[in-house]
Amino acid sequence: YVELYSNPDGGRLYYPNNLHVYMERRGVSLVGYDTASLSFSYAVDTEFTYDFFSVNIRDQNGVWDQLWYASGRSVITTLLDKTLDLSSFAGQSNLTIEFRFDSDYNVSGYPYDGVSLDDIVLTGEMAPRPDLKGQVHHVSRTTAFPGDTVTVGMTVKNFGDTAVNSGYVYYYWNKDSADYDNAYKVGQDGYGPLGPNVT
Repeated sequence: YVELYSNPDGGRLYYPNNLHVYMERRGVSLVGYDTASLSFSYAVDTEFTYDFFSVNIRDQNGVWDQLWYASGRSVITTLLDKTLDLSSFAGQSNLTIEFRFDSDYNVSGYPYDGVSLDDIVLTGEMAPRPDLKGQVHHVSRTTAFPGDTVTVGMTVKNFGDTAVNSGYVYYYWNKDSADYDNAYKVGQDGYGPLGPNVT
C-alpha cells in the first residue's frame, strides 16, 4: 500500500488508521515437492511496531502461521529481497499464501509511505531419488513341472540421480493367475548398492 501509487488521481494518499488489507493466493499445492521457498522484493515505511507488513500461510488443516513480518522506516523506492523457507509445508495441498498490511488506530499517514511489493516467486524442488528398472534377458523355460529348474537372466539399473542401497529382486511364478501372491514366490537375487546410472 504505497501512498503515491495507491491514489488513482495521482495525488498523495497515505494509508489510514485501522487499515487491514491483504493479497492472497489460494489453493496452492506443494504435493510432490520436498522443499519449497517463497521469494519477493519489498519496502516497508510504517510506524514502528504499530503498523506492519506480514506474510502468512494457511496450511491444509486450516491453521494460520505467520512466516515473517516487518515494521519501521525505510526508503519506499529501495526494494529489499526476502526469501522464506516453506519446506515444512512441502507435500501439502490447498494452502493459502497471504501478504498482509495492518495499521493501528492512530499515527498513520504522513510521513509514512506504507508498503511496496514486487517479484513474488514460489519455488518447489524435489529431492534426488533413485529410479530402479529391471530388464529380463532370458528365461530358460516358460512352463515347468515339479522338479524342473528355471534360470532367469536379469539386470537392474539405477536411472535416478542418487545412489540406492543394496536390495533384492524377487521371482514369482504365474500359476494360471495374474495374482502374484507370496505363495508363488520361487526365488530371489541381491543387487547393489547402485550409484546413479549404474547397472
